[in-house]
Formats: sequence, structure tokens, C-alpha cells
Amino acid sequence: MFTLKQLSRMGLNRRFPEKIYRKRRLGVAVGGLSAARARDATEESNPQDSQTAAGTDGGDNQELPNANRTIFRSQIAALNYTDLSATTRRAVFYQRETGSLWVTLHHPHNNSWTQHNISDTIAGKTNGGYPRPKAGTPLAVAAMPQGGVNGVGPSDVDMAIGLYYLDENERVHELNGFEETLQDWWVGGLTNGATVYASQESQLSAMGFFCLGGYCSNTMCIAYQGEDRRLYCACSTDWEQPTELSRFACGTPLAFMPTADEEGRNVTQQSSMRLYYYASNEIWVDAWSDDQWWIGAEPVMTNQELVNDTMPQLVAAPAGASNGNILVISMMADGIFTGSLYTPEGGWDQTRSLRFTNEDGESTDQRPGGNLTFAGIALNHDGFFYGITEDGMLVEYSWDGPDSRFGFTWRESIDVF
Repeated sequence: MFTLKQLSRMGLNRRFPEKIYRKRRLGVAVGGLSAARARDATEESNPQDSQTAAGTDGGDNQELPNANRTIFRSQIAALNYTDLSATTRRAVFYQRETGSLWVTLHHPHNNSWTQHNISDTIAGKTNGGYPRPKAGTPLAVAAMPQGGVNGVGPSDVDMAIGLYYLDENERVHELNGFEETLQDWWVGGLTNGATVYASQESQLSAMGFFCLGGYCSNTMCIAYQGEDRRLYCACSTDWEQPTELSRFACGTPLAFMPTADEEGRNVTQQSSMRLYYYASNEIWVDAWSDDQWWIGAEPVMTNQELVNDTMPQLVAAPAGASNGNILVISMMADGIFTGSLYTPEGGWDQTRSLRFTNEDGESTDQRPGGNLTFAGIALNHDGFFYGITEDGMLVEYSWDGPDSRFGFTWRESIDVF
């Protein structure tokens, strides 16, 4: 990763009107939760897709009456957070074939998973009038801890979660959860108080921008491709004042994450952001550091030639206990995985093959074993990696840690019906 001095010497501190190298500043205003939208009779909840599915906190298993095993046209999104008992929780968000949005939540005390229909909860609160997701919507999720949610919701809640999706008109919407069971959801401030449109091919990524010491504005931020096909960053401080970033391939994958300052070395001050995306057969990064964006900062992964003219899928997350290390993973359309790992001491170890230890104990390079082909992937900030197959099987792997660098081990297959 380049230092700011190196970026300056390269000319990235100057403006070039028609090139990718420029810096932008984020605006600051007030955003938050407002009342639900009025009813739209054309957007009604599907009554056959409204139950809470297999598994409760007590470990019971019930199958949905309408349990067809075809869910996934969309990406999946993953989240980890610490609940009020200081227990780390894991959640995965997905879309069913009927269009409804669901979450499956892990209960560590008995290793069970609970499914919940988010769309049904929202429809009940809005009399069926919430903006329905388009089929195959990209999904993005982020969270902020208790005491740091001033830019999103009430200050006395357990935490704040933002779930983002596109409707059939390509408008970006937000749903908020404010309690640790992920059972209660509200239409968010982005939907109620702003109008943001993405391109038809746009992907989404989100992050909670919070840190100790007052270095951050404690907001939710999203990355998306606008109607002009440029990349934008928008935050809940003022959703309608996005920052224009790079302009690259239509439908580029996006991976947005927080990082420690000083190129990952200052883990006590974590007020930097990184946005990873596809450009010219490489994965590049736009970097937010020292209150400005460095556009086209550097490539972090090469040899990403398109397969069948299909964009790769891309995820990124902190690699380890602090936000100083970064793990970026790409999955090509043929199911081949590539990773790049950043450490402050060694810089980027780029474009390496991933190694999977699978359910049967056998190891495979480049892709999971057992003929697993993933339609969508996700990576949370605790090293858990998820893939969803076209027939609706959700598979969880865990990162083996910095010593293995690019190794993942199968944990379990999650039944989401």
C-alpha cells in the first residue's frame, strides 16, 4: 500500500478533470430514522413467504409450509457483531425466490441458526407499502455499536444495523435493525429522507464508519455505481450529497471496509476507509485517508480477466484482530478464487490461490471441493466466509489466520429452509 508521500510524488494530490486521480471531501449534515412510508397497494407482502423458518434459539427445527428450494438470484451479505452479553454473533442475509429479504442468525450456545423474514416484519409495519426489492438485488449490510449510532437512529438502542438493497426502479433503500436478535426492523432514513438511484448493473457495499476518539462521524456509508456509472460513496450524515469516486466498468463488484490509519500501522486510530473494485482486469482501491479520497490509489490484485464476460464477485474485510491487516477475495465466474493479503509490515501479498479444507477433510486449491459452485459469496469481519449455491445451500468456512494467509476450513452447511 502506498504512503501519502508516495501518492503525492505520483501526482495523486492534484486534480485531473477527466482522469481517475482526484480527491473529494465528504459533506456533513444530519440523518436518521423517520416514519414509515404510506401504503402502496401494488407492493404487498407474499403471505406464503412470511413465516420464521427452521430453527429457534432453542434449537427446534420446522420447515416452512412454502419451502421451495429455490432462493438465490441475489448476492448474500454477512455480518458479525457483539451482543449485550459480550458474545460474538454471526448473521447472513439473503433473498428468497419470492423476493423477500431474510436473515439467518447464529446462536453460539447451541450452535443453531434462526431464520427470520425481514420483509414480512417491514410489511406488517407499513401495511404492505414498503419498497419491494427487485429480483436479484445486490445486498449490503453494516453495523455500529451501542453509543455510536447518532447518524443512524436513536442513541439508546442496542446497536444499529443497516441493510441496503435496490428496488425495481434501481433506487437504493435502507432497512434498520436496532436490537441484537435481528427480529425487529424499520424502514431507514435513506428510504424515508433521501432519494438515491443506482445504475441497473450497480452492486452495493456498506460499512459502519465509527471509531474511538472522535476521529469518525459515526455514520453508515454505502458504495454504489450511479446512473452515470461512476462510483459514489454516500453516508447517513447526508445521503443526498454523495462523493464521486472512480469511473470504471459497468457492474463492477464493490467491497467497502474500514482500516486503521497510517497504512494500517495506527490501530488506535481507525478513521480510514478502502473501496475495492474491478478495473481493466485488475482489482483496484480508492482510499479515504487524512479526510480526503485518493482515487485509483493502487492495484491490489491482477490476472482478473473476465470469464464469459461476467464480472467477478469481490469481498474484503479486516484480517485479524485489528483493522491493520486486509484480506481481499475474488471469485471468477468459473468458480476460481484468488486472494490478496495486506499487512503493514510486508505490504501486499497479491493474487494468490485460495486453499480450502473441505467437509471431508480433503484440501483443494483455487475452489472448494465437493463440486461446490457458489452463486454468491460474503465475508464478515471475524474471518467467516460464506458461499451460497444455486439450489439454496449456505456453506460456512473460516479463515485459518495470518500464518496460513490464504487457507479456509469448512465449518458447517446451514439449512435456511
